[in-house]
Amino acid sequence: MEKKELNSTGPKIPFSPNHSISSKGSSTSPIIGSESVVLKVSKTKRLLGCHTVSVNGIVRLPGASQTTPDEQAYFVRFCDQSLPGKGWTVIQRRGPPMGFTGHHDPLNFTRSWEEYKKGFGDLNGEFWWGNENIHRLSQEEDLTLRFDLWDFEGNHAVAEYDSFKLANESSAYRLSVSGYHGNASDSFSAHDNFRFSTHDRDNDMAPDCCPCAPAYGGGWWFFR
Repeated sequence: MEKKELNSTGPKIPFSPNHSISSKGSSTSPIIGSESVVLKVSKTKRLLGCHTVSVNGIVRLPGASQTTPDEQAYFVRFCDQSLPGKGWTVIQRRGPPMGFTGHHDPLNFTRSWEEYKKGFGDLNGEFWWGNENIHRLSQEEDLTLRFDLWDFEGNHAVAEYDSFKLANESSAYRLSVSGYHGNASDSFSAHDNFRFSTHDRDNDMAPDCCPCAPAYGGGWWFFR
């Protein structure tokens, strides 16, 4: 599949960086084949991370030998050095790799609150890094958030946010995001200041009859 880079100064591409990446399209957005969501330190506090290594792939940082699995998971991450600026920490990957033409068995992202908290999947494939890990990283460093989305024709869209932070679990991992730019439509800024929801933990603003997570699948900062 040929990769087609889209001009960031042209019209916005109506790709929606959200939970609903699937093989089925809708009447308002193109079919999205793959999605990568990454974080980059924008103002370093000199902690170790993907911005301090040159490895492109899974990295075990000092601390990966911690005694508890949750502590270990925080120090094991996938670093992407291929994107502009290098040093990105991948926090979500969905869909097959670019150019993949074989059979793809998608990972189920309809998971529980506890699974989204700790993370799930395979760092070499599809995964969610874990809300607790993302929260901790956002407290330790000033972060930039970037969505990379591809459709099945190889078109590429990017949405980048200059500031990103997650509150702790007691605040339901409330989102703080701002500073959008890119050639994908900005469909994430509207989720700013909303709490995370899963099928077993409803924190959205939808009517009680119709919570978002069971309807849409997956976990996200739903608001209606």
